[in-house]
Amino acid sequence: VTHAEQLLSLDTSSSGARLATAGLAHSVKVYDTATRSQTLTLTGGEGSEGHSNRVFAVRWTEDDPELLVSGGWDNTVMVWDCRTGKSVRSIFGPHICG
Repeated sequence: VTHAEQLLSLDTSSSGARLATAGLAHSVKVYDTATRSQTLTLTGGEGSEGHSNRVFAVRWTEDDPELLVSGGWDNTVMVWDCRTGKSVRSIFGPHICG
């Protein structure tokens, strides 16, 4: 896995098949661990522009293996659906920093 910008957070899926990373690029990237290739870049969705600043936290949900949660310096926590590659929910207010 190659990451051009500074990496601030990563998490592996419960199966170990996927890796999610976040950092200075204002996005979340998803990789397939078997092929070591990037499969998704999560940058926005319906009614959402995505993160507007560095992302300090990323975590796969325990209930649904297709959902990721990220949070960062833009005071936003976002829920991403990897099936669509879009944000399905955002919460403005929490300030997450490293």
